[in-house]
Amino acid sequence: MLKIEKGIPIPTTTARKGNNVEQLKAMEPGDSVYFDAPIKKKATRFYRVAKRLGIKVVIRVEGDGMRMWRAADTPEATTAIVAARESAALDVFAKRDKAAKQKARKRALGEGKSNRPVSAKVAELDKRAAKASRDKRYRAEQKAKKAAARLEEVQTGVPNVAA
Repeated sequence: MLKIEKGIPIPTTTARKGNNVEQLKAMEPGDSVYFDAPIKKKATRFYRVAKRLGIKVVIRVEGDGMRMWRAADTPEATTAIVAARESAALDVFAKRDKAAKQKARKRALGEGKSNRPVSAKVAELDKRAAKASRDKRYRAEQKAKKAAARLEEVQTGVPNVAA
């Protein structure tokens, strides 16, 4: 039979303490940890635990592994972390954009599948780009004309039949 006990308070937290939590709390701002290539995943686990605990950390690729620093909990440190993240994101986007442009250009050039010289292919691409630009400009002009006609209708109260 079970023993019934009265007056025992319900615990307010159920979070378990793991090795990562203890190590993160032991680190002081400015301390760093290096993760070798085989244990790179451990760095992401540390990062998740730190975010959950509200501890600011910075992780960077270093050689074959990753290094994680504990950052200070000051506004300046937060600003530096955000700036570093934005810079890293911009680098990633720039690399993706450059790769996408190169891939599109290769695809458009047929990657050497045609007997036409490359200069003719480039000239054709330039013609297509110019035509697309003219078409886009024309559509913008038409849209502006329609908006001006609608504005005139509203201001004068006379319907514009040409629009």
